[in-house]
Amino acid sequence: MSYRGKTFQKQNMNVTAIVAWLLVGFNVGIMITFALAFGILPMLFSDFRIERASASGSSQSVLIVTRTPIPTTELPLTPTPTQQLPTATATTVTVTPTATHTPTLSDITATPQVVIKVSRGDSESSTTQATAIAVLPPPPDTFSLTGIKFFQQGWNNCGPANLAMGLSYYGWEGTQEETASVLKPDREDRNVSPQQMIDYVEQYTALSAIWRMDGDIELIKQLIANKFIVIVESGYDPNNGEGWYGHYETIVGYDDTAETITVYDSYLGRPSNPSLTRSYERFDQDWQAFNRNYIVIYPDFREQELIMLLGDDWIQSNNRRNAIATAQREAAEDGENPFAWFNLGTSLTSVGRYEEAVAAFRKSFELGLPYRMMWYQFAPYEALLQTSRLEDVLSLANQTLRTTRYVEETYYYKGRVYEIQGNFEAAREQYQLALDLNPNYFQAQQALERVS
Repeated sequence: MSYRGKTFQKQNMNVTAIVAWLLVGFNVGIMITFALAFGILPMLFSDFRIERASASGSSQSVLIVTRTPIPTTELPLTPTPTQQLPTATATTVTVTPTATHTPTLSDITATPQVVIKVSRGDSESSTTQATAIAVLPPPPDTFSLTGIKFFQQGWNNCGPANLAMGLSYYGWEGTQEETASVLKPDREDRNVSPQQMIDYVEQYTALSAIWRMDGDIELIKQLIANKFIVIVESGYDPNNGEGWYGHYETIVGYDDTAETITVYDSYLGRPSNPSLTRSYERFDQDWQAFNRNYIVIYPDFREQELIMLLGDDWIQSNNRRNAIATAQREAAEDGENPFAWFNLGTSLTSVGRYEEAVAAFRKSFELGLPYRMMWYQFAPYEALLQTSRLEDVLSLANQTLRTTRYVEETYYYKGRVYEIQGNFEAAREQYQLALDLNPNYFQAQQALERVS
C-alpha cells in the first residue's frame, strides 16, 4: 500500500474513533442527567421532584420540575384516657298510693297506705353533655373565709341580708335595704326564694350565681376551701318560743377536727360576734328540711373551677335526679321522717313525675310538718295542679292563708286554679294580690297579662 493510502486509512480511522467517542459521551451524559434527576437530587433535596404534565391541546408530554413543599407527616399524639362520668348507684323508692279516687286535702293529711319498693342499680340518669372530672386535693382540716361584711338583718330580712353579705366578699358595696327593695318590696313578705336571689345577682351585679339541691358537707368544705361564697337555706328553731321557720345562712368556715360548720347568722349574730357554729350532724338535720338547697355566688372567670367542684351536679337535670335518689334512700331508711318525704315530692316535681310527688307529699303531711312549711316551699301546689287536683290546691292555699297573708305565691297558685277553671275575674284578683305584695314577681306579671 502506498503512503497516501496509509494516510487516508489512518485519517478514516481517526474520524471513526472521534465519532464513536462522541456517541459514547452523549449517551453517558444522558445517563448522568437521568441519574441526577431521579436518583441523586431527590435524595439531597426532599422537596425536589419531577412531575409529568400534559400540554394543552397536545398528546405530547413535557417534564416540569417543581419545588412544592411536601407536608410533614404528623406523628400520632400520646393517647390520653377517655374522661368518663362516674356511674352512680341509686336507691330507687317507688311510692304507690292505694287511693284510686281523686284525693282532697283530707286525703293529703290523712294516713294513706304507702308501699315502698327498694331496689339498687345504676342511676336512671344519663347525659350526652360531658362534665370534666378532676382529681381534687382534699380540703384542709380547717378553713375560714375572711372579707365578708356582716349584716344584722332587719325585720323578715334574712334573704336580702345574706345576699348582701355574700356579694360583699367580691367588693359589692350595697346594703341589705338595696337587695330587699327588689327581693321583697313589702317588708312583711315572708319568703324570698333561691331563684329570686339568683335573678338579683344576674340582673344587678357583674357576678354569677347558681342554685342547686342535694348538697352535702364534703361539697360545702370543697367550695369554702376554694373561696366560693355559699348561702344555704335551712329549717331553724331558735328555741325562743317563736317556733320553726326557714332561714338563710352564709357559710364562712368549717373545722374537721371538731366536726363543726360556722355560719354568719343574720338573726342571732351581732356585729361584735356575727358567727354561729353547729355540729355537722345538727347542721345537716336543719339543712335537710329544705332539700339541702345551696346558692353559690362567683365571678364568671371562675366558672370552670366551679364546674370541676360540682362535677355531675353542675348539670341541673342530673342534680335533680341525684336529689331524688337521696330522698328515696332517706325515706326508705327512716319512713317516719316527714322532711325526707317532702324532699322526695319536691325532687319528683322538679322532673315532672307529679303523681309520685303527690303520694310523697301526702305521706309528709300525714307525718306532720311545721305549719310554716308552705310559707317557703311550693312544690305541693305545682304537683296537685299538674294532676288536676284543683280543689286540693285551693284548700291548701286557704289553709296557708289562715297562718299568714304575706306569701305572694299563695295567691299566685289560687289564681292558676281560677284561670284553669275559666274564672278570669277571680284569677285577675289573685294575681293582683300577689303583685301587691311583690311587684317584681315575674310569673304573676305574666299571668295577669294572660288573663287581662
